[in-house]
Order: sequence, then C-alpha cells, then structure tokens
Amino acid sequence: TFDGADPMVVDLTEDSRGVGQIIDLGDRRFTTLRITVRTTDADGRGTFANLSGVGFSTLRLGDIPASVEQIRPPTDLLDALGSRSDDLALSWVFRRRTAPADSGARDEETRLVRVATMESARTFAVSGAMRVDPDADDARIDELVGVGGATMNSSSGLRGDAASRASKAFDGRAATSWQSSLNPQPGEWLSFVTAEPVTATVNSISVLADGRHSVPTVVHFEVDGVALAPIRLPEAEDGPRGTVRRLAFDPVEFTGRDVRLVIDEFRSVTSPDWLSKAPTTLAVSVAEVGSTQLRSAVVATVPGLATCRSDLVSVGGTALAVVADGFADGARPADVLESAERGELVRFSACDPSGAGAVAVATLAEGETIVETSEAAVGALSVDRLVLSSGVDPTATSDSGPALTVSRKSPVHIVATPRADVSEPFWLVLGQSYNAGWQLRINGEIADQQMLANGFANAWYIDPARHGNTLRFEFVWTPQSRVWIGLFVSAFGLLLCIGLAFRPPAPSRSIPAPLQPSLIAWNDAYGRVIAALPATLWSLAATALGLFLLGGWWGFVVGAATFAALRTDLGWTVLRFATIALLGLAGAYVTAKQAANGYPLEFGWAGHFDRAHWPTMLAYCLIGVECLVEVLRGGWRRSVLRHS
Repeated sequence: TFDGADPMVVDLTEDSRGVGQIIDLGDRRFTTLRITVRTTDADGRGTFANLSGVGFSTLRLGDIPASVEQIRPPTDLLDALGSRSDDLALSWVFRRRTAPADSGARDEETRLVRVATMESARTFAVSGAMRVDPDADDARIDELVGVGGATMNSSSGLRGDAASRASKAFDGRAATSWQSSLNPQPGEWLSFVTAEPVTATVNSISVLADGRHSVPTVVHFEVDGVALAPIRLPEAEDGPRGTVRRLAFDPVEFTGRDVRLVIDEFRSVTSPDWLSKAPTTLAVSVAEVGSTQLRSAVVATVPGLATCRSDLVSVGGTALAVVADGFADGARPADVLESAERGELVRFSACDPSGAGAVAVATLAEGETIVETSEAAVGALSVDRLVLSSGVDPTATSDSGPALTVSRKSPVHIVATPRADVSEPFWLVLGQSYNAGWQLRINGEIADQQMLANGFANAWYIDPARHGNTLRFEFVWTPQSRVWIGLFVSAFGLLLCIGLAFRPPAPSRSIPAPLQPSLIAWNDAYGRVIAALPATLWSLAATALGLFLLGGWWGFVVGAATFAALRTDLGWTVLRFATIALLGLAGAYVTAKQAANGYPLEFGWAGHFDRAHWPTMLAYCLIGVECLVEVLRGGWRRSVLRHS
C-alpha cells in the first residue's frame, strides 16, 4: 500500500527466489510504502516445524539508498482496546535478536530499533538488561568492570569470551588467563601500558598446559618499542583439564611505560573443527606474568557499569540515562561484575546523571515513536532487553522470586520448595504451556486457578500471609490420572485376552460334529433378522455411542448403519464393505500425502492428515457395529451348527 491507499497485490514468481523479481510500481508519489505478506506456500500446514520464517533477503526501492531498519511490534491488542488502554497497565518489552553463544554466528541485530505505536501519549519507567560485548577491546572491558592502573590489551582474544582478556595475566590468580583466538600465529602479544614508567622484574610466566591449549616455547619482551633478548621456556608437560604450569627463566629487568610480552614460538595443539572437521590450532594462553611490580600496578577503579550514562537508550530522539543495578551508594557487587565478565545479562534501570534523584522516564507520544539503543561499539555494552512500563503494580516488576530447590521432577509431577522462608508475595511461574490441567498444591492445599503469564506459561500469585512463610509447591498434571486409568484397563484387557486364549473351551460349548472347511460368500450373512423393536433399541444405543465418540451427525450414521444391518442382509453386506472402504481410503490418503510431501516423523506428524481422522474414527465405530450384528444375528456360527 502507498500512504494507506488501496493495496496493489503482486504475485511473486520464482525470480524472487533467485536473481530477484522487478515489480513495476508505476508513476506515483508517496511517503510510506507498506509491504504485507498475504499468503505463503506453506499455508494450511499442520505444523511449521523445520521451516524458517517468511521474509525478504533484500528489498530495493528504485535508486533510493538503504535506510535504517525499524521493526514495528504488532498493534492488534492496542488497536482493539482503543482509548480503554489508557486505564490499564501497559508494558513494552523489546528483545534484541541475538545468536546463541555457542553457535559461532554473528548477532542478527547489533542494536534495537523499534517503532512503538500508541493511542495516546503516556510516560513509562525504563529498565532492561545489557551485556558486555565480549569482542570489545580488552581495555574497554576492564574499564566497565573496574580494572585500572594500567591499560592492558592483546593481539587477539578468544571470540565471545570477555573473561579471557589480557588483564587476566596480571591479576595474581592462576585460575584466570588470557587466551588468544583460535589458529594463533607467531607474534601474538600482551601489552601493559602505564602513565608513568614502571621498573619491574619478570622471572616466569604461567601457562595453560592441559592438552586443550597451545603452549608457548619462545617469548621475548619489548619495552617502549625496544625488543629484549628471546627467552626459551622450559618444556611444559600437558596435564588434566585446567592444568597450569609455571615456566621459570632467568630474571628479566626493565623500566618503561609500554611493556609487551611477545610469543615467538609455541607448541601447537590441534582439534578438529566441529563443522568442517579440518584441524584447528587451539588458543595459546598465559595465566600469569610473574612480576610483582606489574601486578601491583593494577588497581580497582570505579566500574563503568556504575556510571549513569546517556549513550545507550533513546526514545523519540531523547537520550535516557541508565545505570546497572546494584551499584547504589558506591557498592561494588562482585556477583554483578563476575556476571558481566562472563557475558551474562546485567540488569539496568533509569537514573539521573546530575545525581539529584530525578529518575528519567520515557514518553511515548500519540502515534509512532522510535525506540532505539546504541551499537555495542559505542560503549562496549549491548542492550539485549528493554522494558518500558506504565501503570504496572510494583509486584509485577520486582526482582525474581525466591530461589527454589526441586526435589522431584517428572513430566507430570514437580515438587519444589524455597531455599529459605518467604515473607514477601511473589509470582510463581511454571514454564509449561498454559492449561487448566496444571494444578498447584501449596502445602497440600489446592491453589486458586492459575493466570496466563508471558503469553504461554502458568502463573500463581503466592502470598505468604495466606499460606505461611514455609512453603512446599507441588505441580500436578491432573489429566494424567485418566491416562493411568486407561493404561490399567488396557493391561487388564490384555491379561484377560491372554487368559481366554490359553483357557481350554468348555466341552458343553464345543461343536458336536466335525466341520468341513468351506468358503463363505462375500454376501453371505446367514443369521436371522432381528425384530424391529430390539433393532431400534440397539440402534439408539449405537447412535448415542457414535455421538459421544464422534459428535455431529456421525452418530446418526452409526445408528442408521446398525438398524439396517440388524434388519436386512443387504444392510449387513453394505456395513462390511463401507468399513473396509473407509479404512482403505483413509490409508491411501495418508500414504499419498506423505509420499508427496515427505513430512518428517515428529510429534505433530498426525496433524498433516486431519481429513483422514473422521473417516477413520467412523470406520472404527462401524467395526464395533459389525461385532454387535455378528453377535445378535449369529452369522456363520449359527449356520454351521444348524447344518452339522
């Protein structure tokens, strides 16, 4: 559509999946072009497993240069509510599309750019979560987590691992280390730069020698650009995973501002690449540079995460100041800093750069407002989640509830208890698809009906004032009881059939005369016709059963077939052939459709063949009717006994 006018419908050809399809838009002027996907080649499928989302690889509009990509969240909910949404709590939750940490892929989005559409202007509290960019310079990461006194960098680093940077070789802990990138080259280095010259003595370096890292064999130091004599290191024998070897050498003394440790040679340790299977040289590592003077120059500083900064989030073009949580009043929470180094999410909230306490709020104007975050390259921080909340009960945005210990876990029964007594209310969320079949028992008492959380999960509001401070939670999938009953009945029926199969027949019920095998004609029903009244009663019973099992008008088909088969020979013959035909057609449909489409054998496989469901169920009901007619009319057994 062009500026909201009547749509122009275009059918995409095979060119759109190859060299590209050119669409003539005609001679027109417009400011807004909206492209909507109306149908796809996968519409009507029972499942969309193993299919990627629909979309476009590239869109070009004449000679207009590419612009910033903006994503507009769905507006259906707010459109439906209209002005009524002004009286309701409202939260916008934006998430950056990131690649899994272990995938080796680049993030699909480097920053958030979203278009929020509002019915009327409204203010929002700002919070979210960010992470340190593990590919940022080592010194930038040190600044964020409060490592200072010297600027430490390296030639390369293990991709995606902020905890393996250069400063880890100068922190006095052998358990931490700098690691180069994979496939390192001779000449990898660590640098240590100070504002004033430092006089230092180095008599060893500690390295990881565990069969999972390449090991330095020859190194040298450069001081203010001047290379010192090379040092051949003692041989380091590989040990178990995480083994650190201290490699001592004659002391090296120097004075300077810019000290660089260069790895000239190393013993390569290789491993096959997990995709190509080609040999990959593993990273070379330095756990510690043995110098008291260099180590003493490294000091703790105020973490950059504790700084109220306005370069991360903006709403409608207005920058909003935010700060990582936990750093109030000069606090330096070790858990937050360690999480940041590991590349984990760190929560943040709005702050006041002036320190006056006037926390910034976001204003979303009527209509569309651009909400965006900065590139990680700006401050070595990536905003992964941004939450704008308005009119929300504080209990809904409070910190996560108490930590739980799970003592029993099965697909249908979970038992959990808080690790400590609870005094404040909280939401308890079960991350299973929302269903009334899930029941929560709190200290043995059945809780109130759950609520829908996050669009799919089950949530209960837990108030210690009602249930007590010591809690025991038991999640039960109640429909499972019917499954157990069905399994018990099936097992009982199986045992009964086995017993009947091995039980010798009673002499009084055996056929008195020897039988001569003979073929039975396809239309030979033999047995007597049932009187109208009993046939009617049995037909009504069959109709009721059909309505219960199948619903709709299928039940009346079952009843009519029963009456016809009990009253006429032709009806019985038609019943037999209809049953076989229904099963045969359903089987042929499933076979043909599977052969044509090659659906994967997975949980939702049966959903591809919904059209075969009701004919198959009807055939099963008619098989039951056939058994009933056989018993009531006697069939071939009565004929054999009569002619014996």
